[in-house]
Amino acid sequence: MKRLLAVMALSLTASVASAEDLRVGTSADYPPWESVDASGEVVGFDRDIGNEICKRIEANCTWQNQAYDGLLPGLQVGKFNLVISGVSINEERAQKVDFSAAYADAPNAMVVAAGNLVAEAKSAKDLQDKLAKVAIGVQTGTTHEQVVRAHFPDADVRVYDRPDQIADDVVAGRIDAGLMERSALEPLVRIVALTSWSMPARS
Repeated sequence: MKRLLAVMALSLTASVASAEDLRVGTSADYPPWESVDASGEVVGFDRDIGNEICKRIEANCTWQNQAYDGLLPGLQVGKFNLVISGVSINEERAQKVDFSAAYADAPNAMVVAAGNLVAEAKSAKDLQDKLAKVAIGVQTGTTHEQVVRAHFPDADVRVYDRPDQIADDVVAGRIDAGLMERSALEPLVRIVALTSWSMPARS
């Protein structure tokens, strides 16, 4: 997941279809932003935003769910007309796709298992010292890997497909910590024994 600012991304190169028929790409693995309900439908905040956009422009929008790291490449080759999946804005991405104005702010948080020595950090400096040479999980295709490498350059970065896999491995002790957005982290914190630390956004 993913993401410092939630945005809607539009392709620079792919031509947008008529307003009556738009394909919307999303990665429905990041509640409360987007997930799949019991009936297989994409639901969540991003879906609600997208539905309102489609309603206002009187478009027939079809939602396509796929892995997060394939969203922007798919957008560039015309698989989607737009992506609504909490994509962070950065210079590298802005050279390839157009972004709407950011419509949400999603602060990052570091998560560790309760009782882990890292959880006993008393300050941000203490936390950084403890995390300096440990394994930290991030979701593939997100800016979180860059954030971890910027703040903890000696850490062993492990890449996962989904946020719940990061939480599972933190609890199981296979990694020492995970970085994700606080809004996506909070449901996992309620489910498993985790402790979270706020993290600065990437500059």
